[in-house]
Amino acid sequence: MHLSQTNFASSHITTTSYEGNVLLSGEIDSEASKQKATEIVKSINEVNKVYNELAVQANSSLTTRMNDSITASKVRAALLDNKQVTLTSIKVVVDRGICYLLGTVTQTEAEIISKIASRVPGVVQVVRLFTIITPEELEKRQLIDSKLQQNEAAEVTEGTTEENGKLTSEEGATEEVSVSPVKL
Repeated sequence: MHLSQTNFASSHITTTSYEGNVLLSGEIDSEASKQKATEIVKSINEVNKVYNELAVQANSSLTTRMNDSITASKVRAALLDNKQVTLTSIKVVVDRGICYLLGTVTQTEAEIISKIASRVPGVVQVVRLFTIITPEELEKRQLIDSKLQQNEAAEVTEGTTEENGKLTSEEGATEEVSVSPVKL
């Protein structure tokens, strides 16, 4: 059973996942519904951990949600400006001014990212939901990512051309192309 198949129609629930960790944010009508949402998400095979940050209160206004979206974009932009941070390793969610940060980072990166996010106008609180790894683990992940990207590029470029999301081989066979994220 998924959240969309349940009776949460009067709630505003946002689900965000990163490497098997799921954040539930937004507003819900009761504590019982909040617990039910956690149970449903935990029952999904690929889910390792659920962070249920749902607030038991009336749904936020459209204006609040739009402001949150703008604030999240500002946080991402501020992180992009910092050369010590790799934005691809984190997700940013802002709900009611609360900035949730998910991802796999080193302790130093977590401190930098949190400090940057806390300085963005519109952020009233920062909640760190990071998986902390050592610099050595980070280096290993980056090496694996680099090798995967090189392999994907080699597979695509060897004897093929790409146009409008389709690959065409030297023999003229055409195939739709889509990229899927790799879970380590």
